[in-house]
Amino acid sequence: MSRLGFLWSLVFSRMPYPIRLVMNLIVLPFIALRAIFWIIRDHAKESPVNMMAFEELTAQLQLVEHDSDESLDQVRALTAAIHAVIEEGDFATLDETLIKLDQSRAATPMGHRLWRTVLAAVWSKIMDGRKTETDECGEYPTDPIPYDAIEPYINAARANPESYALGGLAGFICLKVGWGQRGGDYAPFVTEEAFADMSKLFEIADGFLTRFDAKTLSSPMLADIAYQREAGLDGSLSALEKIFEVQVSLDPGDHAALAQHAFHLLPRWYGDYQVLGDAAQKVYAGLHANQGAAPYAAFYLDLLADDDGALASVDLGLFCEGVTDMIAHSTAPQATVNSILARLSEIWAGHPAQSRDLDDRKGQVRALFQEITRTHLTDVIGPYWKMSRKERFYLIGQAFEEDLAAGETVLLGRQEAA
Repeated sequence: MSRLGFLWSLVFSRMPYPIRLVMNLIVLPFIALRAIFWIIRDHAKESPVNMMAFEELTAQLQLVEHDSDESLDQVRALTAAIHAVIEEGDFATLDETLIKLDQSRAATPMGHRLWRTVLAAVWSKIMDGRKTETDECGEYPTDPIPYDAIEPYINAARANPESYALGGLAGFICLKVGWGQRGGDYAPFVTEEAFADMSKLFEIADGFLTRFDAKTLSSPMLADIAYQREAGLDGSLSALEKIFEVQVSLDPGDHAALAQHAFHLLPRWYGDYQVLGDAAQKVYAGLHANQGAAPYAAFYLDLLADDDGALASVDLGLFCEGVTDMIAHSTAPQATVNSILARLSEIWAGHPAQSRDLDDRKGQVRALFQEITRTHLTDVIGPYWKMSRKERFYLIGQAFEEDLAAGETVLLGRQEAA
């Protein structure tokens, strides 16, 4: 359904304005009837928790709340350190840091690879103060980034041709800027000028990236950048799969690589839902001996909130098992629990389901959210949730709606925190 909607949006936008106006008038009654249906249905399903005043809810549902944790502190500290290194123009330290983090597979307690933090820190420094806009897939500059903003990184890579870290970094930056010039992931129409601007930057990136082989250098970072390059150049599915296999072989525990590959197997990219499902099963088969079903859940977790086709095709039994395994294998279980709950909530509390079958599946995800909340959540770490404190309270409260509706007080995590 989401695939058909995407294709229809492309056709509709090409229609002359009078035809679009007539089409809108024709479908308006059907849209109105559908909206009425959803309003009535959702009202009938309304949780008693949502009827409570916020003051009443916070009095009955008492949470242990934090603004940070060890993983977030580590990311923030490293980001600040990289910003300082950039301001000093100390590319030798930047080179050394990237190589060390990449080769050691260094990660936060939650499992986030720290070389990713360095790349993100460099990009945030480039974007500092620039106007951007955000869509479903990320943040992009509204105006072209001038060459002199990225020139220091290109010059540093050219001055150190043996450094795979500086070469990879320069390539990464050129890919990011080029992709922004194109218009990002959801640009339905791209001008020849935008494609030309992107191609120039991708050619510069190729000049650095083709010097090095990720597998030979045992570099997950280079493999990831190579993947982004292939995806951005309208590459082939087979080429993406080969790079992904290298990524997984170099760092089987990097769940971000799994999520990235899953995204590019959607129909609007290089695959379809059958390809997506087969790839998820292959990941599970290859990694379950050491990680259980966690890789299967990590493969799908970021997709299900935004793509109904992925939600319809996922094996929910294996997915639920995988979510539990993600928590069990984590060295920072509360950070993992918060991150998982935030993403699960986007699946079942986000946009309305497009069919009864999907509504049932969202109900299963809701049940999983509530079960994890009741059995695993002891500390609420705000930054992992992409929502306000008030929204978090109401979502968490629904896991205890019978207790709260009966007027009881829920002391979530107090026993562990005491």
